[in-house]
Amino acid sequence: PNQATFNIPLAFQVDGRLDDVALQTAVDTLYQRHGSLRTTFFYAANGQPYQHIGDNTHLPITTVDFTMQPDDVREKEARNWGQAEAQRPFALNTGPLIRVSHLRLDETRHLLVIVMHHIITDGWSMSIFVREFVQLYAALVQNRPTRLPDMPIQYADFAVWQHKWLQGDVLTQQLAFWQNHLADAPLILNLPSDLPRPKLQSTRGRLYSQHLSPGISHTLAKFSQSQNSTLFMTLFAAYNLLLYRYSHQDDIVVGTPIANRNQPGIEGLIGFFVNTLALRIDLSGAPDFAELLVRVRETTLAAYAHQDAPFDQVID
Repeated sequence: PNQATFNIPLAFQVDGRLDDVALQTAVDTLYQRHGSLRTTFFYAANGQPYQHIGDNTHLPITTVDFTMQPDDVREKEARNWGQAEAQRPFALNTGPLIRVSHLRLDETRHLLVIVMHHIITDGWSMSIFVREFVQLYAALVQNRPTRLPDMPIQYADFAVWQHKWLQGDVLTQQLAFWQNHLADAPLILNLPSDLPRPKLQSTRGRLYSQHLSPGISHTLAKFSQSQNSTLFMTLFAAYNLLLYRYSHQDDIVVGTPIANRNQPGIEGLIGFFVNTLALRIDLSGAPDFAELLVRVRETTLAAYAHQDAPFDQVID
């Protein structure tokens, strides 16, 4: 409660004159189109969690005008406002669990800030929202028909199907794989650090981004293809090798997200599909990189075949 740990924010710039009516219409269309965006969660009288999909199809947009600010501070003030908005908590029981804001910098520069709670979305879903919003907005301002694909099912339909399917022998088989995969796994990775590990874990962390040059990227992709591996497998093997070098542990578990959209019918849905796979890599025996990549590929493919087991049940 009262935390923004599971907020997923994004922001993008719109250049040119913004059509406020088309903006609101596009947002309302998406709000109506995807039932997950209108979903709230609360506990019923019997203590069981319950989801409610609201009938309201209008999502008000917050407009903040920075045009009166001096030019040298306008963008900084807008950025600070967007960061504060990204950190503002949601109330799961009242909602809505999505907020859209329009920050006006001048007549031809605008920022759109979208924040959703992770319980109704994931990274793939955020891309769907942006893609469909751009299609809708462009069609509206150009006064042409919108052609978004039909929505034969909603996220709630998938949830009901998954609940019925993922039980009995299917669930037992899925969980048995992870019980075997993680049996006697190390509880901690002893990386050297500047400060002692705190007794209580927090969510305070940082993100470090590094762009690889087109030449290195091409070489990595070509190498991966020659080894019958994906680019992810190659980079994941290198990452585990780095962890091995600094921890001196040859048994390493790394959590990695997976889209978990292995059916075509759910590829266009906004919702929380993503799952976490705890990939355990064996670096014993000082394998060379080619051998390590073979181990990573086998481990990864086996995990993909058992990706449906919810991570919270794996932990249990």
